Amino acid sequence: MLKDEKLVARVIEAVVKSVDVPVTLKIRTGWDERSKNVETIARIAEASGIQMLTVHGRTRAQMFSGHANWEDIGLAKAAVSIPVIGNGDIVDAASAREMIRVSGCDGVMVGRAVQGNPWVLGEVHAVLTGAHLPAAPAAAERWLIVSEHLHHLAEHHGIRTASKLARKHVIWYSKGLRGSAEFRQSFQTLTDWQQMLDVAAGYFLGLGAHVHQHVLRPDIHSGLHPDPELTVAV
Repeated sequence: MLKDEKLVARVIEAVVKSVDVPVTLKIRTGWDERSKNVETIARIAEASGIQMLTVHGRTRAQMFSGHANWEDIGLAKAAVSIPVIGNGDIVDAASAREMIRVSGCDGVMVGRAVQGNPWVLGEVHAVLTGAHLPAAPAAAERWLIVSEHLHHLAEHHGIRTASKLARKHVIWYSKGLRGSAEFRQSFQTLTDWQQMLDVAAGYFLGLGAHVHQHVLRPDIHSGLHPDPELTVAV
């Protein structure tokens, strides 16, 4: 849709007119390197009633290859007066701070870095608000979150599907931790749900005392609408 700017405007206007909640928009910087139009789409979005814009710093053609171009996010920020949220390659507190420095964006959206590491959100929030960085989660805290996640998977999908999904999610939680390679190799072969829970508990609790969304800058947080909102992606 990024190739058809008139269509983008029509779609946004139709959505904004059809709902009673604020509408936000998430875009990429263009279709490909030869047709970047992030500034134009940003202006269209604001003129069409979008209340907040999120920009992923890659083109559609890039998918997730290469590095997100944070300068392009800055082009969108300079083009509009609505809040602009940056997205792409935020992996920790330092990268969140650097994106804001480079682009001037009003906040950051953390994506794939949260997979298996929800604690990264606390780190990002701390660095953007000037708070102390939180300590790494203790083994018991980590297992508490993993266990809760697994039980929600079972509750929502049923044990048969949850056992398949767990192989992905639990592996994410173990990434970079001591003995994770051996744990992954054994965990991936398990099919019994209770056995999966027991093996996972044994691994995460055995790590010892310490192992190893949108987040908005506080100066704009109070200005955003607290009610539910609708996000459109183009």
